[in-house]
Amino acid sequence: IFAAYTKTVFPEAHFYADDSCFNRTYDFVFASGALHYVSDWKSVVRKLAQATNGYLYLARVPTLQQVPSFVFVQRTYNTSYNTEYLGWCINSDEVQGFAQQLDLTLVREFIMGENPDIERAPEQTEYRGFLFRSPLKSA
Repeated sequence: IFAAYTKTVFPEAHFYADDSCFNRTYDFVFASGALHYVSDWKSVVRKLAQATNGYLYLARVPTLQQVPSFVFVQRTYNTSYNTEYLGWCINSDEVQGFAQQLDLTLVREFIMGENPDIERAPEQTEYRGFLFRSPLKSA
């Protein structure tokens, strides 16, 4: 529904409701605030990396510095969503190490300024962004 609607508002843009967007490459691939909701986030990063011949920007990733990645429960009862979501707190070194395995080069890391408190977490998360360059992009 979202993809169909946005095509009417932005007819010059392309929106996909399936994985067919991975059938081509792009100069800039951008994923924001969604990676941590995928159970196998590494497979998504792999697809995103394969889809860029330039840059990959992962934004609003809840990251950790000291402890291994873990799953948390996000409760949104005080919003109109009124539900719970599982999500990952992802160790920053794990994100960067996996990207390196995909031959991506870290250009810059951004601190987003979001630090939601997770009750009983072994470490509190900090949202970060990671800008990577594809090996297909000349320096």
